[in-house]
Amino acid sequence: MLSARTGNGQLFILSADMPRSQLKQLRASERFFCPECGSALQLKVGDIVIPHFAHFQEAHCTSAFSEGESAEHVNGKQQLYRFLCNLDFQVVMEPLLPALSQRPDLLVQHLKTLTPIEFQCSRISQALMEERTKGYQKAGMEPIWILHTPAKLSKLPLGVNVFRFSKFEEQFFTTPNYEHPFLLTYNTYTQTFHYYSNLLPVDGERYIGVHTKLPITYQCYPFALPKSPAPSMLTEYLSCYVQLRDHYIRSRIQYNRQGIHHPFLRCCYELRIPPVLLPNWIGVPVQTKRAFRVHDCEWQLCLLYELAQKGVAFNEVSATQLEHFCRRYGGEPEDQIIACRKYFALLMENGIHSFQNHVELGENKILRLISERFLAKRV
Repeated sequence: MLSARTGNGQLFILSADMPRSQLKQLRASERFFCPECGSALQLKVGDIVIPHFAHFQEAHCTSAFSEGESAEHVNGKQQLYRFLCNLDFQVVMEPLLPALSQRPDLLVQHLKTLTPIEFQCSRISQALMEERTKGYQKAGMEPIWILHTPAKLSKLPLGVNVFRFSKFEEQFFTTPNYEHPFLLTYNTYTQTFHYYSNLLPVDGERYIGVHTKLPITYQCYPFALPKSPAPSMLTEYLSCYVQLRDHYIRSRIQYNRQGIHHPFLRCCYELRIPPVLLPNWIGVPVQTKRAFRVHDCEWQLCLLYELAQKGVAFNEVSATQLEHFCRRYGGEPEDQIIACRKYFALLMENGIHSFQNHVELGENKILRLISERFLAKRV
């Protein structure tokens, strides 16, 4: 715990810049109490562990959950607290919200809006994270979740990269007024914010995106939002996307353990199309939310194969048929159906109505598809 009440009832916050010698003198002259249960607290000031408050062993208090936090979490709360105070915002550390039975790491007042900030350094289940978020939202507050920068991501070079995010890390994606999510993290060791933005999903856990850094001394509040990728970056997106598409196709041939039973290879076999000779309009980015977790090559080829088997034209396919097709992939059927419709529109716009059309989309066309994802609905 980093906050306590003094003997006269004032709230006292432990700051990282307080000398340990000063805290030891304060410990000898002042008494501290828990802001929640009112019981006495110990001010622990050692040579290794970060100075903090702790209940005595016999105390029973629901705020004890905050004791035993990692050094990264304690440092992060202190650094973010000092950062917000330096910007002259009203901020409270570890406040108890009795109506919610929740205690955010920080509570910031900006104009008339209260915003809880949760700095997460340990794993939290998606169910618990959603439960806490809904609790704040019911009270009229929109929380900000900031993940401690994972080591595997902090070491990546700046600029356009291919990222691999676990499902746990995807929980922290932020989607502002425009539809493209980004991941905001904070590194307590370097006191730097890391942004992973303009994310273009590829397959599974992989995304193409932009990595940028912002030292805390240059950060603002509300937190800065990432910019749209520059034209030169979009060219890098295209290069990455084409390489990953080629890698997906070749890996299905070389490393696939399902053989002909793999959905992608099965469709190629039935359609008598060698995988490496697939037209480049199979496996293109569609301007929509992430609907399918498999590669674009797979769901688009399987969709076209199913229509070919049933003799259904692109403009005649029904919502029921699309819903039946999407059911095998899990996820959100509405988003998947939208993705299918947009894919059909793209094909027909380019005069493609069946596999017999020997049309290739030029690189400029695919580059435009990527550009539209980030520019069409940007505020």
